[in-house]
Amino acid sequence: AIGARSPDGCVNCAVGTYNPSEGAYQCEVCPPDTFASSPGATECMACGDGYEVASTGSNFCNPCKGGFYRNAAESDKCQTCPAGTSSAPAAGTCDVCQPGSYAKDAGSASCTPCPRGTSQSQYASDSCTSCPVGTYADARGLANCKVCRAGTFNDKCGAFAASACRSCPAGTAAPRPGSGACAACGAGYY
Repeated sequence: AIGARSPDGCVNCAVGTYNPSEGAYQCEVCPPDTFASSPGATECMACGDGYEVASTGSNFCNPCKGGFYRNAAESDKCQTCPAGTSSAPAAGTCDVCQPGSYAKDAGSASCTPCPRGTSQSQYASDSCTSCPVGTYADARGLANCKVCRAGTFNDKCGAFAASACRSCPAGTAAPRPGSGACAACGAGYY
């Protein structure tokens, strides 16, 4: 193996160092963002996607933490995933939060389902929206709020149960689904 030469003979370069030439008298520390994992290295290697070099002269790569990513073609270090995205450990890219979920902060390891009474229809969101009047969300992780059926109304935002849709009192009607109020019946109707 190629290594550094000592007065007593040839010696392997230490882990984290290398020597690309025969006959050299010293080993060199691997350049930043590369590593040599075994003694006697003739070259240093770069970490792949989702990993970064632990430190200069290192012998291994560390995985990026959850909420961070590294695309080896774009960066030498793990980068923070932006709000509205997330990543598992050792990720090469961030995953976009799907409708019905969000990641409020940058560096999220996972997207959170929208709570009951809210929804999110967009991709890559950092928040959920309260259900408007005439609707409700009775489960977590809904992309769209459910609409109160015709003949019922809901006058409160953020409703989280179908029971929030109440029947219209006598003399009033809500002829369309998703009503936030009941209207008085016209002359000749009740």
